[in-house]
Amino acid sequence: MTMPPFTDGAPDALDDNSPVGAALPAWRDEPPQPLAAWWPAAGGAPLALADGDLQLLECQGSWPGAERLGPLQEHLLVIALEATGPVRAWLPGEPPRTAAWPAGSLLLLPAGEVALLQPPARPALLLLALRPALVYGSDRAPRRLQACIGRPDPVAGGLAQALRAATRGPGAAPDPTFTRHLAQALAAHLRAHHSASAERPGLSRLRLDRVLAHLHARLDQPIDLTQAARVAGCSVSHFAHLFKAAMGVSPMRYLRERRMVRARELVETTALSMGEIGLRVGIPEPAQFSQAFRAHWKTPPSQLRRQA
Repeated sequence: MTMPPFTDGAPDALDDNSPVGAALPAWRDEPPQPLAAWWPAAGGAPLALADGDLQLLECQGSWPGAERLGPLQEHLLVIALEATGPVRAWLPGEPPRTAAWPAGSLLLLPAGEVALLQPPARPALLLLALRPALVYGSDRAPRRLQACIGRPDPVAGGLAQALRAATRGPGAAPDPTFTRHLAQALAAHLRAHHSASAERPGLSRLRLDRVLAHLHARLDQPIDLTQAARVAGCSVSHFAHLFKAAMGVSPMRYLRERRMVRARELVETTALSMGEIGLRVGIPEPAQFSQAFRAHWKTPPSQLRRQA
C-alpha cells in the first residue's frame, strides 16, 4: 500500500514560501497506522529486526515523488546514505525547507506526527522505524522525541549503516543478538540527543488535538481508552500518563466532565427528553444519567431546565 499523496489541502510540491501548517488540519483526525500501511510500494517490504522493535527499508534510486509520511505508530528515521539534494521536507508548525543533505543527515518523525518529504529523483535513503516502547528509559519512563529535518547525526548514521551491513550477508539471516544490541544503542542515542525533558512528558499539540477530536466525537459511545490510545499512537498506560500531563486530569475524568458539559448544554438549549440527552452523552439509563448529572452540577436536570 502506498502512502497517501500530497493532497488534502497541501501544495502540489513543497514551497519554501508556503504558509506554516497549511496542510495539517485535514490530517488531524486520522489515527496512526502501522508502518506497513505507509511504505512506498516501490521500496518493497521492510525487514523486521530485533524481535520487531525495529524495521529497516533501503530506498536506492526509487521514491514515489512528494509523499506524506505518517501518522505512524512507530518512530521513523530517514537517513541519507550518501550526500543528496535538494531534499524538500515539511514538519508540523515549521516552514518548508529545501536543502542538500550530507551523508548521515537525519529526518526524525516521532510516532503520531506527520511530515512531507520530497527527495531527489534518485535518492539513497535508509528508513528505520522503532517501536515507541524501545525508546523508553531503563525505568520505563516515557520519552518524547523531537522531530527534526536534515540534522547531521554521525552516530545515528553509523548505527544505521551497521544495521544495513548486518542484513546484507549472502543468504544469511541477520544475527538477532547483534541487531538487538544495535537497536538498543540507537534508541539510547535518540533518548539522549533527540528527546524532550523527561520530567515533563506530554502529547504534542498535533496528537493532543487529534485525541480530543476523537473523544469529543464519541461522547455518546462507551468509553474505549484502547481506541483513544491507538489514535495517540501509544499504549493505554502510556496514553493515560501523557494525557494527564497535558490536560491535568485523567482521560476518564475528562470524558465524564465533557459529557456533563454537553448534557447541560442540551438540557438548557433543547427540548429533548432526559432519556434522549442521556443517550447522546453515553449514559443510556435515565436513572444513572440523572444521578450523574446531579452529582456533577448539584441540581437535577429537570430543575435546571425549568430555570433555563
